[in-house]
Amino acid sequence: MSKKDVENSLQFLKESRRAHERFRFETAVSFPLGDKVIQGEAHNLSLGGIFISFPGTLSVGDTIALSLELPGITTATVESQVRWVIPKESGRMGCGLKFLNLSDPLMKAIVQLAANEELRRV
Repeated sequence: MSKKDVENSLQFLKESRRAHERFRFETAVSFPLGDKVIQGEAHNLSLGGIFISFPGTLSVGDTIALSLELPGITTATVESQVRWVIPKESGRMGCGLKFLNLSDPLMKAIVQLAANEELRRV
């Protein structure tokens, strides 16, 4: 990750105001990157996006097809754009993703998770 990526990410975080409240929710995620499928973890979620960590690198502006599992639906895939990135330990990174095209079933599942803390403990 370049110094410019870090600077852009920090600037975005300073200027941004979230339209949707995030809540803590951890689940496995995956996305194709080149000829590999990257496995990672989600740490929080909202109707607008998600924070994930994973081994490897992405850059601000990259678009990925993120797959995740939520209670009440099978694995869902949503096109997502990298909005900011942070380096983590041991070759891992974290990034904030913006959902670009949320399906109705995925939107409903996120709304239900936001409203019901018990579902988040599953």
